[in-house]
Amino acid sequence: MDQAQLETVLPAAGGAVRVLRGRHRGAAAEMVAVEAEAFQARVRLRDGPDAGAELRLDYEAVCKATG
Repeated sequence: MDQAQLETVLPAAGGAVRVLRGRHRGAAAEMVAVEAEAFQARVRLRDGPDAGAELRLDYEAVCKATG
């Protein structure tokens, strides 16, 4: 499947996500808000040394966590 056919899926506020890129790659987080105008998601880290910190990440840097 070509990546152009894929779309990022983000959960509603309170939903579980994983950070895909950057310093916090692999961290579990909670969706706080979607900032559609900036194509960013605001998330709160759930684990790691920065647990509780809020980050603004591009849509491509987070994904909906399942299971």
